[in-house]
Amino acid sequence: METNPEIPQPPKNKKSPQWNWTTKLIVGLILAALGLILVVRFQDFIGPLLTAFLIAYLFQPLGSGLHKYVRIGWRGSVAIVYLFFALVILGLVTWGGVALVEQVQNLISFIQNNLDKIPAFFDELSQNNLVIGPIEIDT
Repeated sequence: METNPEIPQPPKNKKSPQWNWTTKLIVGLILAALGLILVVRFQDFIGPLLTAFLIAYLFQPLGSGLHKYVRIGWRGSVAIVYLFFALVILGLVTWGGVALVEQVQNLISFIQNNLDKIPAFFDELSQNNLVIGPIEIDT
């Protein structure tokens, strides 16, 4: 490697000087402020990014095991793992939706069966006095 004689070269054995504590403090505070600014600026991306890392971390052993024991490509094994878990989530959502529809149907039938009793309920409620501790409210 040739060196250019016009550009001065630093001595080879000279070390960089050590930073004193004020320089370290100032640089540390500046880096902390920049980190805080980045967190505030990109806070909308941090949640999905952490979720993606967590899912990749948790599913990696499954994909690796499928790749190793079934002897299919890495992309195929990861696609199978993600497809399986997507089907599981879809099944759970469907199961929850069926239970929710059933509850709504039961609520509607309960309201239809007791619709004629609502005026009697409010009449009985207006006949009684409401007592809360020492206070009695005449309805």
